[in-house]
Amino acid sequence: MSLLYSADRIKVDANLAAAGLKLSMFDAVVSADAFENLKPAPDIFLAASKILDVPTNECLVIEDALAGVQAAKSACMMRVLIVESEYIDASLQSRKNRYLGRPEFCGSRYDA
Repeated sequence: MSLLYSADRIKVDANLAAAGLKLSMFDAVVSADAFENLKPAPDIFLAASKILDVPTNECLVIEDALAGVQAAKSACMMRVLIVESEYIDASLQSRKNRYLGRPEFCGSRYDA
């Protein structure tokens, strides 16, 4: 399991410490300061896939932002968007099956 964070490593370490989580819980911790192209570019997800030696179409991304979902989709990964229900606007509500709980695949036998 890896943790990917759209912030620099200092903030990652601080947030994990504040939450009482240890880095050793994760097989990989990847922070944004290692990348030129940030989400919605798939670079951070592709790097994690490579570090873990797991094919992209076998990765599951749990995201709290649409940019992350877009990045995961570009990386051909399954994805789930987690949002507070009060933040689901009409635009997202109309696309909920696309983002909430229904993984999509690309570049694999799962393509429709």
